[in-house]
Amino acid sequence: MALAPTIDTRSRRSLGESAAGLLTALSLAMLFLVSGLMLNTMGIAYDTSGGALWQKIHPASYVAFLALACLAFARLSPGIFLDDVARYHKGALVFLGMSLLLLVHVTFFVHAPIAAIVDTFLLPVALLLLLSRISEREASGLAVFLHAAMTANALIAIFEFTTDARLTPLVAEGVALVGDWRSSALLGHPLLNALMTAAYALIMIQGGGRDLRPVLRTGIVCLQLIALVAFGGRVATLMLIVFGGGAAAAHLWRAVRWRRLSAARVAFFAAIATAATIGLIGLFTGGFFDLFAGRFEQDQGSADARVAMFDLVGQLPLTGFLFGSDPEHVATLQRLNGIEFGIESFWVAFVAFYGIVIAVPFFAALAGFFLDLKRATRAPSGWAILFFIGVCSTSLSLAGKTTGFAMFVAMLLLLLRPMPSAQELEG
Repeated sequence: MALAPTIDTRSRRSLGESAAGLLTALSLAMLFLVSGLMLNTMGIAYDTSGGALWQKIHPASYVAFLALACLAFARLSPGIFLDDVARYHKGALVFLGMSLLLLVHVTFFVHAPIAAIVDTFLLPVALLLLLSRISEREASGLAVFLHAAMTANALIAIFEFTTDARLTPLVAEGVALVGDWRSSALLGHPLLNALMTAAYALIMIQGGGRDLRPVLRTGIVCLQLIALVAFGGRVATLMLIVFGGGAAAAHLWRAVRWRRLSAARVAFFAAIATAATIGLIGLFTGGFFDLFAGRFEQDQGSADARVAMFDLVGQLPLTGFLFGSDPEHVATLQRLNGIEFGIESFWVAFVAFYGIVIAVPFFAALAGFFLDLKRATRAPSGWAILFFIGVCSTSLSLAGKTTGFAMFVAMLLLLLRPMPSAQELEG
């Protein structure tokens, strides 16, 4: 017969869980409100040359790892916590192990900065472990914060677009993009903004706004669609049209087939379609889309870069192709092949940076993590995951340093979290 926990044990558990909850909320706040461009503006060398190693890692990562330590403390033993993780998150545990192996490979063999591994891969794992263990009340509060942050991000983006002002200056590879009209807003780089805005809109269309009133959900989705133009994300916009249309059609088909087409659902989709149509007509007549359309017309540079990146991989020495290449050597090949602002496919870039021997098992582990993420959320999350992978496949994204993966994980876990049980609702 197991002994009942003592008062000290219960106090320790309560203290650890409370601290973990607060730190998780703080990590999310930093993730969505403090961009890499903002850190650079504040004098922290996050995405620029120079600076100490600690400056290269996003503050949200530090806070998330501290929250994990508090959660392990609350479970009384790291061993008990690891057993819990292994039981419910096998895919995430394999991905974590592969990420740590990649960290060792980067440190001792490739001799590249490790900050990209921490922010890009370790932070999403930490958020999966943290956000899948919070209460429904905490999840609802964080979801409302996320809605507020994305709404503020969209409003700031539209303001920047119409006034030519900037919350933070745009910088790519250490070069200031003075003539770039795209907005930076709260999330920083326009491509990251476009990815997260489109992903958020898709998740909302799939039922991710259950913490908000239907009218407010409709307005937020329309606002995100307008902001998407201000970010100039061509691929994200096109894929949102494809995946959003497909997801909506599948949702309506299932509702009709199983006779679950309620008046509220019809009103929601009709309101979005009507408001979006009216808004798009008004924006088009006002010339709002002229610069965005120019992004498609002036795409020759990106198209050439996508072709040249395959030539770059073919120019790698055999050892570099198998086990990864020195970052300076890859950078030299980029310049020689006219690839100015990065390899525009994380699949190709990953092989170039870390080698095919590491890339193949890592991609398999990444698939396991996505399966874990899907199991921890509601069924529609599969559409969003495919959308995310599709957009990331057209840019450096996961092969570089980005907080976008962590943001996406947080969006899915909070907005498409499983429906609460009766006990959670009563509590």
